[in-house]
Amino acid sequence: MYEILQTAEVTDYLDSLNPIDHKSALTAVKALEMIGPDLRRPFSEYLRDGIFELRARKHRILYRRHGSKFTLLTGFFKKGRKVPDKEIEKAVEIKKQISC
Repeated sequence: MYEILQTAEVTDYLDSLNPIDHKSALTAVKALEMIGPDLRRPFSEYLRDGIFELRARKHRILYRRHGSKFTLLTGFFKKGRKVPDKEIEKAVEIKKQISC
């Protein structure tokens, strides 16, 4: 198993979800915890700058990997086909602030 850390922002985001989406998001996080870097599409995908997306229905949680740990950086509702650049930039900034 891999260690999952999360920012307060992700905790707040997950807490804001309705029960169905919350369960879906927690299932995705559990899959990341169990499978780690081998988790691939349709559940996870590399975006850029060391940032990955974790997919749970229309919700996305952006995360980074550092060793055998993963840090969930930010979460958002995805409206279009592509992850918005502003969300990736936000995750990159958070990653810089908490770099281990």
